[in-house]
Amino acid sequence: MGRNLLNKSWQHVVFIILLGVVLYCYNINGWDLWNPDEPRYAQVAKEMVETGSWILPHLNGDIYHEKPPLVFWLVALSFKLFGNFTELAARFPIVLLSILVLIFNYFLGKTLFNPLTGFLSSLILATNIEYFWLSRRLALDIPITLFILLALASFYKGYQKEKGRRWYYLSFFLLIGLATLAKGPVGFILPLLIIIIYLALKGELKRLKEMKFGIGALVFLLTLLVWLIPAALQGGKDYSQEIIFHQTVNRFFDTWSHRQPFYYYFEVFPAGFLTWSIFLPAAFIWCFQGWRKKREGDYLLPLVWFIVVFSFFSFSTGKRELYILPLYPAAALIAGKFWADSIAKQEGRFLKLLMNISLSIFVFIVMAFDIFLYFFRSKFYKFLGLLPNFNLPNFLTLSIVMAVLILVLINKKKVCFLLILLMMSSAMIYAAGSIFPWFNQFKSAKPLSQEIVSLMRPGDELIIYKKEPSAFNFYTGIYPIREVKARENLSHMLQSDKRIFCLIAKRDYERLKGFIKEVNILRQANIGHREFVLLSNSRNL
Repeated sequence: MGRNLLNKSWQHVVFIILLGVVLYCYNINGWDLWNPDEPRYAQVAKEMVETGSWILPHLNGDIYHEKPPLVFWLVALSFKLFGNFTELAARFPIVLLSILVLIFNYFLGKTLFNPLTGFLSSLILATNIEYFWLSRRLALDIPITLFILLALASFYKGYQKEKGRRWYYLSFFLLIGLATLAKGPVGFILPLLIIIIYLALKGELKRLKEMKFGIGALVFLLTLLVWLIPAALQGGKDYSQEIIFHQTVNRFFDTWSHRQPFYYYFEVFPAGFLTWSIFLPAAFIWCFQGWRKKREGDYLLPLVWFIVVFSFFSFSTGKRELYILPLYPAAALIAGKFWADSIAKQEGRFLKLLMNISLSIFVFIVMAFDIFLYFFRSKFYKFLGLLPNFNLPNFLTLSIVMAVLILVLINKKKVCFLLILLMMSSAMIYAAGSIFPWFNQFKSAKPLSQEIVSLMRPGDELIIYKKEPSAFNFYTGIYPIREVKARENLSHMLQSDKRIFCLIAKRDYERLKGFIKEVNILRQANIGHREFVLLSNSRNL
């Protein structure tokens, strides 16, 4: 990281883009779309393309009211651009948006602090486990993270400037509208909470008047109503109520899925932000002190951003680790400022002490993990031996060498950062090239779907018992697949003269096999955490 490199934004941006392309594009189509989200969202986009119904999303032939359409539009456009319905085409928009998040996070870090902080923040964001995983996966969380990041950056630009600030504020309202179109009301609730609490802590709530909330609300509503009005006209009152209230507000307060305790994110966030989460406690101390001592830069915005998003989702009854992705840029900014000041040798002893303690904890964790893996290797060999291109002795040797190097070079913070960055990047490239493709055999519905297609003839029907069919929709090309919810209906269909193929969870089949008789078991297959059985009422196969 030479002096010239640190002072030229374009060089920073080029490096960030190259890192993003390597980490997120390498072998992007090396495994199939995995349940639960990827094949479902891909199927919604596929039905948009095939039916021409771009206003009202459909899944399995029925109106899909669980999510707004912005991400489905992007994926559908990607399908049309590539001219096929492949894993690459499905994931391409997410990869592109994830790299844009890195770029704009750099510029926000540069604005809040300095170019070095922005640069290191984006490298940290690019190389934590959860962001890497979601940047290669078709989900809604990268898009909403991008729009929230852009909205907060627009607000901050307007907050800083005397001239032209209204355009930045109007951009803020447009962007929270797009965030809402990406994943629902959290797209505007979170940014508004962040800026209100931020201004309140600065004693500047009066500055909310500058944002012209009347005109801003109009921009926000127009962004939504351009889609929502025609969608409501096509889908009716029930569709509007379902997508606005039931799938968003009600899910926050009284979820019917993904229930977790209040402390859930205290457990999953440190794992998702590895290895940089090891440095976050010290980074929070450093940034909080920077805000209290009014050091140069704006420490308060990323602190408020992180705490608001973390608290908001902790109070929600439904929790998944990916829900809190919008706080990852804030965490990266906090960690990036800590590392940037350490590398630039700011503030003397206290900062050096914080960083040395964090590096020592990092080394201790690496060494402890290596020792544990070595002494209990016999218990893990059954699994580790199956991983392609994995050599445990080489892994342990490299880990120990890196840990020792960091201890020896603990005062060379720049070298320590590069070593950790190299370690994380190498692990991610290995995961993308070897681990994810290996797991595909346990996660994908494609092989079973291809077998179903090879067995079916014109006039046959495919049904599914009590499970969502989207993965099978996408990989068989069949929709609608009839969903059977009552065992009496299942028995009746399997006794018909028509040749029926039925997908049923093995657990359900074991419970019902005395009730459904004279069926032919064709295949059993693991798809994620479920094992499916493929049945047919015909023995002439």
